[in-house]
Amino acid sequence: MTSANDSCDALVIGAGPAGSAAAIGLARRGWRVTLVDRAERGRAKCCGHCIHPHGVARLVELLGTDAVASLVNAHGSTTRRGLVLRVDGNGESRVAEQAFAGEGVAIDRRALDAALLDRAAGAGVDVRLRVAARLVGNDDHGADVTLDGVTARVRLVVGADGLGSGVARAAGLVGERVGRKFGFALDVPRRGGDDASEPADAIRMYVADGGYLGVVRTADRWHLAACVASNADMPSRPFDAIDWFAARAPTLRALLGHGWRERAFGFAAVGPMPWSTRARTAPSVALVGDAAGYVEPFTGEGITWALASSAALVEATAERGAWGVEERRRYERLWRERLRAGHRRTALVASVLERRSLVGAIGAFGRAFPELQRRVAATLMPR
Repeated sequence: MTSANDSCDALVIGAGPAGSAAAIGLARRGWRVTLVDRAERGRAKCCGHCIHPHGVARLVELLGTDAVASLVNAHGSTTRRGLVLRVDGNGESRVAEQAFAGEGVAIDRRALDAALLDRAAGAGVDVRLRVAARLVGNDDHGADVTLDGVTARVRLVVGADGLGSGVARAAGLVGERVGRKFGFALDVPRRGGDDASEPADAIRMYVADGGYLGVVRTADRWHLAACVASNADMPSRPFDAIDWFAARAPTLRALLGHGWRERAFGFAAVGPMPWSTRARTAPSVALVGDAAGYVEPFTGEGITWALASSAALVEATAERGAWGVEERRRYERLWRERLRAGHRRTALVASVLERRSLVGAIGAFGRAFPELQRRVAATLMPR
């Protein structure tokens, strides 16, 4: 068995934004960090690609202003508002539009993940891809893990392995609430004649009973990400579900253009959601990102939450190698303060907008009291 003193202080499992951000932050604090992921570099991810203004500020702290600007220019776009449209048998209708208090961005996850991995390596993190890691035991003095079958002992394991987290399961942290929704995402190249009138700075959410489809522009393509209940009336196959939305939403049909199926690429899927944990920590274990708990991604804050949870962990574990009762309590408190309200707000918004009767009431309310509706939307939507 290898000692933590011979290899690293912290092992981060999962090289998405949460894992890379945690690795960078801990390394900057003097921790010796190893970051592993079972996938290879450049894999398509099931994600909406959106980062809201607070998340952009955190990304700048990690990568720098120039690097973020370069990513947006080459692989993304800026976002300034959210647009919600109700879709049913009668077509589409606008429910709400809300400007962000700042500028958000949408960046292709393949490019974002690669940039964060490169920054982690530059910060001294030992980055290892295509490595299978598994937590096999933990106590107050450290955690035992296997890396491609070889056992090692480290002071802290950071589980950043997403929905259905193997680290959370092995540490006994899984909650009772596991949902029955699944998500999928893909890209469709833009064609000027089909989408010339489409506003480029909006995150569009098409909402129906049992699911919703988000659309955002990244560079030369439209990125589509959806969440659908397993018992929804719409088709369960992803391509068929998109066609179902497009058949009822003229703006979506115009945006995708003819023959979109043949042009689509980068498909990825994930589930189930929501995913809950009874706690974010255990002896010698901490969960960040989706692994720590995830609700329906309606407001597109997944990456922002991932970066916020990693920042909270780094703040709670400032001293190299220090992970004990106080650090655990501090991280749990910071996680609750910075993420729980957003999770609850997102779940509420998704629940309301999926119900036809409530959406009708919201529309009537908005026509009668437009300013009050604007204030309600500003409270509920991300900022």
